[in-house]
Amino acid sequence: MERGGIGDAEARMTLVELPWPPTVNRYYRNVGFRTLISREGRSFRRRACALLGGNGPRKPPADGR
Repeated sequence: MERGGIGDAEARMTLVELPWPPTVNRYYRNVGFRTLISREGRSFRRRACALLGGNGPRKPPADGR
């Protein structure tokens, strides 16, 4: 019985040029007692996800796996 494994797949590399992210000081904003991702940070995240072909950042499953 043969099983497919990592060695069976053809290795492929994709080069993607992403925009520079905002600095940490500009990525986050404090609003009251909360720390949020700034408008500039959300814009960067949307552009990067669009270039990578995704629909946005993925949240981890509720069970943490």
